Amino acid sequence: MEAAGAIREIITDKPLLFTFRSAKEGGEQALTTEQYIALNRAAVDSGLVDMIDLELFTGDDEVKATVGYAHQHNVAVIMSNHDFHKTPAAEEIVQRLRKMQELGRRYSEDRRHATD
Repeated sequence: MEAAGAIREIITDKPLLFTFRSAKEGGEQALTTEQYIALNRAAVDSGLVDMIDLELFTGDDEVKATVGYAHQHNVAVIMSNHDFHKTPAAEEIVQRLRKMQELGRRYSEDRRHATD
C-alpha cells in the first residue's frame, strides 16, 4: 500500500481506486482467491482508497463478503469482468451485469477485445 499512500499524498481531492488485475483476467500475476481477497481487504483497511475493483468471477461468497466489508468502511466497489478471448452473447453480458448488481457492486465494468 506504499504506492497508494504516495498517490494519496499528491492527489487529495480526487477519488482513489485500487485495482489488482489477476492473470486469469489479463493481469500479470496469478493469486489464489485468498490472496486476492486479502489484498483487496488490505486496500480497504489502509484508509487510503475510496474504491476497490473486484473481479466478478472470484467467487460469489468471497465477493459478496468483500463488498459488505468495503461498504462497512465507506469504500465503494466497482465489479469487473474481462474476457479478451471472445465476446459472449448479449444475453450473457446482461446476465453478468445482473450478477454484479446482486452481489452489491456500485459500478460495473465489462471489458473485452473486439476479436469476433
